[in-house]
Amino acid sequence: MRLTAEQQDAVDFTENLVITACPGSGKTTILTHKISLVLAGCKSHQGVVSLSYTNKSSDELKARCMTLSKDIKASFFGTTDKFLLSEIVMPFMKHIWRCPSTGLEVIKASNLDAEDREILSPYYMPDNLPENNTEHGMAALERLYERGVIILEMVPLMALYIMSASLACQRYLKVRYKGIFVDEYQDTGFFAHQIFRLLAGLNIKLTVVGDVDQSIYLYAHRSADSLKDFIRHPDFTHKQITLNHRCHPSIINYANRLKDPECMLLESDNLVVYHKSVTGDQANIAAWIDAQVAGLKKHFSIENNKEIAILVRSNLCAELIADNLRTASRTYLDDNLSKAGDKISGLVKALLHYRYNKKTTAQLVLDDYLSAVAKRSDVVLARKLIRQVRVTSDANLPEAIRLAVFSCTGCELSGTHITGINDALTVPRIKNNYLHVRDDEVQIMTLHKSKGLEFDVVIHLDLYDWVLPAREYVKGSYDVIFQNEQQCLNLHYVGVTRARKGVILMHSTKRYNAKRELKTGNPSQFLTRPGLKGLFKEL
Repeated sequence: MRLTAEQQDAVDFTENLVITACPGSGKTTILTHKISLVLAGCKSHQGVVSLSYTNKSSDELKARCMTLSKDIKASFFGTTDKFLLSEIVMPFMKHIWRCPSTGLEVIKASNLDAEDREILSPYYMPDNLPENNTEHGMAALERLYERGVIILEMVPLMALYIMSASLACQRYLKVRYKGIFVDEYQDTGFFAHQIFRLLAGLNIKLTVVGDVDQSIYLYAHRSADSLKDFIRHPDFTHKQITLNHRCHPSIINYANRLKDPECMLLESDNLVVYHKSVTGDQANIAAWIDAQVAGLKKHFSIENNKEIAILVRSNLCAELIADNLRTASRTYLDDNLSKAGDKISGLVKALLHYRYNKKTTAQLVLDDYLSAVAKRSDVVLARKLIRQVRVTSDANLPEAIRLAVFSCTGCELSGTHITGINDALTVPRIKNNYLHVRDDEVQIMTLHKSKGLEFDVVIHLDLYDWVLPAREYVKGSYDVIFQNEQQCLNLHYVGVTRARKGVILMHSTKRYNAKRELKTGNPSQFLTRPGLKGLFKEL
């Protein structure tokens, strides 16, 4: 692929860099080429850190780097939490605190009892960092660590404490890694951002990539403030990648006007953004989509149904559409393992992916979950047990996964893990999370899950007043008060820009709310934003 002038300029720059990249601008290509250049100057024991928001994105970038560079040397590819846990907390916390009395377990705060959860409350507050980041301030986390417990949400704070206190940790990172690359930086939390500031101060060259307009995880305490801080930082150079190579010009125009009602428009030979209001509720929307699939494929020259995505705001809408859609579809919903979020749940999910997706290998699971210093005999046993997960019967699957998990971590499965495995065996929509999508299946997912993906056509649902944008209910008042309107607009922008060839913006005259009560379906205020007139067609 030939790089554009903007892309080449970003690739050639070798100092600390913050890149703001619009959707479809080729940021993965930029990262691949920049990583390849750094790897060319690395010794065999050195490498880079490449961090993505999801394991899937990380695996894709790693595969592309291996194609371009062949040898990625001693590099780390993964998520930020995984990097902080495996490269900082696990190896260096024992230099500061006493070793735990039992094997360490990483759990979510929600799995603690009420008293321990209350003790953790001050640690979530950025304003408390000066006090928390001290020996006295970290006492509650130290007590949990000595009991063998690491709280997943506290990993960034613990890593920051170690980075500040351990010269051995700083020396290790400086010797091992010659460059750090962080994608989707607008989703980086406050405490992780402080760590990256420290890493840049160690003279490890840092490149962060993000888009303020795609910040959609404020509910998880992740905002675009971290990205904005590096844009303003005197030790960083800011470069913009502005050309969207993915979307039809008509889609780009609509998306850009969501952000700026007076922005210049690209030349476009036709409009491919449509608006459709359906009489009825979500069941009637499903019926309308059924009737249009064949025509959409013909009009937009789409070969397979999987290139059509139905994007929704909530799991409820996804279920309503899936229940009423006659066209073959694949619905992606959160399951118990995703909600648990602990390390063991992640390994169980990886093993389920391995069982149902033949493109996944046992080695990929080992790379992610078995210690790099494990004995050869342990590696051989773990690989054998992982392979059993793929070939065993459904009846024996829970036990096969239990043995594989224990061989990799020394931990037993909890009731939540067993339930998650059984759900994958018995609930088709949960099993869908682990199966490779078929060509004939329309894909149904939330707008949040669509982040980083792309499709030929996007059918964007849930464009209702009260839903997108969300509103506050104030008893006795008729004032319109939105909940995080900018976050909702960013979510809408993400949905629109997933489409390459066409977008259909939909709502209905009735809708079922979260309590499954039938309500009037008034259209979203986003559909009448200034600057959008003439940029879409009514169906």
